[in-house]
Amino acid sequence: KSDAWQLLLSKQKPLPLSRFASADYGAAAAPGSATDEEKLAKLATAEHQLREHGLLQDYLTSTSAALLGTQAAIMTVIQVTPDNSRRASIVAAAAAAGSEGSKGNQQGLSIDAAASAATAAESGRGLAAAAAAAAAGGSGGREFKRMESKRLMVRSISKRMKKEVWLPAAGHDPLPVIWSSLGIITCIAYLAAAVYYFYIRIAYSMDMGRTAWYGAVVFACEVIGFTSVVPYGLMLLRRCKYVGEGLPVDDGKWKLPKPKRFIVRVLIPCYKEDLDTIKETVQGALTADLPPSCSRVVYLCDDGKSKEKAEYIAGLGDAAVYVSGRVRKPGEINGKSANLNNCLNNVIYADYIHDTDPGSSSISEKEHASNHGEIKTESDDVIPPQEVVVIFDADMVAKQDFFCKVLEIMWDDTVGLCLTPQSFSNIHQACDVWNHINVQFWEYILPGCDTLGYVGCTGT
Repeated sequence: KSDAWQLLLSKQKPLPLSRFASADYGAAAAPGSATDEEKLAKLATAEHQLREHGLLQDYLTSTSAALLGTQAAIMTVIQVTPDNSRRASIVAAAAAAGSEGSKGNQQGLSIDAAASAATAAESGRGLAAAAAAAAAGGSGGREFKRMESKRLMVRSISKRMKKEVWLPAAGHDPLPVIWSSLGIITCIAYLAAAVYYFYIRIAYSMDMGRTAWYGAVVFACEVIGFTSVVPYGLMLLRRCKYVGEGLPVDDGKWKLPKPKRFIVRVLIPCYKEDLDTIKETVQGALTADLPPSCSRVVYLCDDGKSKEKAEYIAGLGDAAVYVSGRVRKPGEINGKSANLNNCLNNVIYADYIHDTDPGSSSISEKEHASNHGEIKTESDDVIPPQEVVVIFDADMVAKQDFFCKVLEIMWDDTVGLCLTPQSFSNIHQACDVWNHINVQFWEYILPGCDTLGYVGCTGT
């Protein structure tokens, strides 16, 4: 953190005064020199470091008084000086405001210093004399240069901080349906071979005398095998393919429209997993990139009631919540789903109205409120569409771009469930003899099912 502050507040040679005043008054700006480019590079680096450590907002707040003082000085000079000397007066008054700000004055600039600078400019002595008069009213020429350099950097930061609303390109579909020419050829070849094979079997091999029953049983098994292969072949004809790039990372340049400012709830159910495994999963969920204007909270749903896990989550502050102490109903099947539903119903969305299970004889909370004269609106029943629930197993570590890519899919209001592929960090795909990675399921079956409007849920 100290390196970031030192880099941004380091003393640098000021930019030419003409560059400071030309933005609003039409003066020709001097072409950028190598020194200017170096300053901009340092500025970008410092901004990144300050943002990474959460210090950028504090820095901008601490310099707001100086910026407001500069603005007040300019407005004062505009009102009291003629047009022909206004440019020089403005530069001088801004310098005076910066000098006074360097003394810790939070109330604005010294009117005496600004007046002295404006008088020098009006007398025709030019920019140099005006700047010198301003510096004399402050802390001297050296302090004037330092504050001018700082002021220019703050101004550059302010321009960069203006966020624009990010929207995907018109007609952009991150999961288009594509046809596979190889799949089509393979499927046609298989169907042709199957038809010819069944013709031969029926015409020439069914008359087996006393063992005809055995031939019929084998033929039935072959038909069953055929009916299981054909649907798989049809799913290979077309599939959804991810071609998106994900939502932009929150780098301070963009903001999402209000209906798309997602609130991500990451649920991690656990029982007796070791703390190191939990830490890796939680840290992966907290450090993965998040799109701008979005927020996330991690919920560790612990059915094991571990004290050390509770202490670890407590040390993460508001970024994570420890959920435990679930009360199990008589006859309730204990396991992952009950653990997750406890967090959803009793912690995250406890304030929303819940109807009872279908077939239950008790009335819903909404009907109970209506019978007792309480006013309940339709919005009370609906969880905001910006809410997104993500479920990780206790040993699942999110990739850096996980949220940006998943939320790009969830951008479509018609999408309610997104199942992401998963793999194992300790198994190489080329050595996966026992098919632990299950490539055909993640890469072929599910994308093919997606084109038919079906998505499976494996619980994560």
